[in-house]
Amino acid sequence: MQQKVDEETPLLDEKRCHSNNHRLSRRLSIAAIILINICFQGYLFYARQCIVVSHETIHFDPPLVNDDLVVAQQCGRPTIPWQSVYTLPYDMYSGLIIEQKATRQLQIQEGHTKIRLNPDVADTTVYFDIRLVDKDDQQLISIQHDEPDLGILRLIMDTKEDLLDTICITLDITIELPHLAAIDRLDLSVSNSDIEFLDNGVVLSEALTLETANGNIAFKDVITTAMALATSKGNIHAHLKHGMGDLSASTSVGDILLDATEIDSPSRVDLAVSKGKAEAHLPDSFESTFTLSTVMGKTQVSSIDHPERVHVERRGLTKLKGYYGTSRDATAGSDVKLATVMGDAVIVYV
Repeated sequence: MQQKVDEETPLLDEKRCHSNNHRLSRRLSIAAIILINICFQGYLFYARQCIVVSHETIHFDPPLVNDDLVVAQQCGRPTIPWQSVYTLPYDMYSGLIIEQKATRQLQIQEGHTKIRLNPDVADTTVYFDIRLVDKDDQQLISIQHDEPDLGILRLIMDTKEDLLDTICITLDITIELPHLAAIDRLDLSVSNSDIEFLDNGVVLSEALTLETANGNIAFKDVITTAMALATSKGNIHAHLKHGMGDLSASTSVGDILLDATEIDSPSRVDLAVSKGKAEAHLPDSFESTFTLSTVMGKTQVSSIDHPERVHVERRGLTKLKGYYGTSRDATAGSDVKLATVMGDAVIVYV
C-alpha cells in the first residue's frame, strides 16, 4: 500500500526558524542601540568643545541674546608674536593644570603642546607662545592662575570680557621639566592642538590627564598611577613603562594604541573609539578579564608566549568576553574593555 504524502508538512522546522530569526533580530537591535548611544555621546562631547574645523569661525547663538549682536567673521592669519612665561617653584607646586577656554570670543586655530626635559631650568617652566591677528588683542586675552588644591597650580586662558568680535590666535605651549620626576600630576585641556612628550621616561606619580578637541596625543615610557586621554579627532599612541589604577583613552575619529610594559594589579584598562581601531599591548603578567565589542569590525585576543591562558567565555556577533590568566580568580579585579563602532578591537598579551 502506497503511503500518502501530507502536502501540509512544512519543509523547515517553524519553531527553529522562528528562533533563529528572533536571535538575529535581537542582535541587530543591540548593535543599533550601541551605535545610537555612542553617536549621542560623541555629539555631547562635540557640543562641549566648540571645535574649529577650518579657518572659519563657528558661532553658537547663546540664549536670550539678540542675533544682531553675534558677529560672524573669518579669522585672519595670526602673525604677531606674544609670549607669556610661568614658573612652578619646586618647593611650592607638585602639580600643573592648564585649561583653554575656546569659546565664541576666543578661537584657537592651531597649536602644539610639548612636554620636554631641560636640565638648565631650576623649576618647571611653562611657555605660552601666542600669535595674534591684531596686536591690540593682547589686551583682551588673560591667563589667569589659581591654586584649586594645595600644591597644584592652574593656568586658565580666557578673554577678559565678553566680546562682540572673535579673537583668532595660534597657541603653542611648551612645558619644560628640570628632571623627569619634577611634578606628580599633569592635567592639560587644549583645543586644536597636538600633545606630545618629546622626552621618554617622565614620571607622574599621581595622575596624567590629557584632553584635546582636535589633535593627536603621543608619549613613550611614561610612569603614572592613573591615566585619562581623550581627543575628538586624532590618534592616540601611548606607551606606559609602568601604570596602575584606571587607564583610559578615547577618540571619536582615529586609532588608539596603548602599549604597556608593566601594569600593577588590580588595574582597569578602557579604550573607546567611534571610527578607528582600538589596540592594547599588555604585559604577559597582567592577568585580567576582558570584554571587546564592535559593530563593524573584528575582535581578537591573543598571547605571544602563553596562548593557553586566553579563555574565551562568550563569543557573539558584536562582543567577545573572557579572561587571560591561569584562572579567573587570578585576575584579581583587573579588567580590560575595548569598544569600537567602526573598527577592530585587538588585545595582545606580550
